Amino acid sequence: MHLVCIDDSDGTIPGIDDLVVGTEGRAPEEVPHDPHRMVTMFGSGGTTGRSKAVRWENLTWETLIAQAAPNLRSPGSASPTVHRCVAPMTQAAGVIGIMILPLSPTNLIPEKTDPLSIMQAIAEHRVTHLYLPPTVLYALLAHARVREFDYSSLTHFIIGAAPVSPDKLAQAVEVFGPCMCQYYGQAEAPMVAMFLSPSDVADAVQNPEHRQRLLSCGRANSLTRAAIMDDEGDLLPPGSRGELASWCCKETARQRQGAQERGILDRVAAHGRWQDSKERDSR
Repeated sequence: MHLVCIDDSDGTIPGIDDLVVGTEGRAPEEVPHDPHRMVTMFGSGGTTGRSKAVRWENLTWETLIAQAAPNLRSPGSASPTVHRCVAPMTQAAGVIGIMILPLSPTNLIPEKTDPLSIMQAIAEHRVTHLYLPPTVLYALLAHARVREFDYSSLTHFIIGAAPVSPDKLAQAVEVFGPCMCQYYGQAEAPMVAMFLSPSDVADAVQNPEHRQRLLSCGRANSLTRAAIMDDEGDLLPPGSRGELASWCCKETARQRQGAQERGILDRVAAHGRWQDSKERDSR
């Protein structure tokens, strides 16, 4: 195992600056591709019990990027991709910064942040992509100056890491425009198993008959298979309630979510969306 300090060397483990000394003008060493080489240890969330170190291979990142890049494109937009990194880069915001690399983004990384600076940065830098957990979204919506800024550059305001209030999600569309979307998954899944697109969210806000879709965690992503499973591990028919099981790529082990992560989920079978219906006691 090789370790590198992201700031300064401690005298034993090299820092990033140590690795680039003497490399100017030299082509990087060619490393043979191995899809199963473990490259990342990612911490799981506490909703599945004690946090665990999840092993990510090259294939994990490749699958993640392959699924996410089509979700995050903005067809017809000529604006350059600008991602404002608000949440810690060691967590989901950093992952999203890598997920959108096929879009040739500019990643804006502030030293510190707060609701007002987030809103100001969107307008000043013409931010197109932004990720926040629901709690920070609520803080933005409650800010006295939230309606003072221009958010028209936003194409994807991504919500994740926890369920979001349907009423707050609808209010966010009113304030920030038809850019609100949501990812659902976990570090083991990995992270983008389900996607509720900006068009799905905007349609649910505008159409009273579709309002219940704001409870949805989205559609299964392009390389993800999903099903509802009972406590014995048996797959259930559409419309049933149980645990959400997802498979991502053939080499990825089956992941069981639901009771251990966010609660009981059931499928809105007519539209291929998955709905978080109520919380369940963790076990």
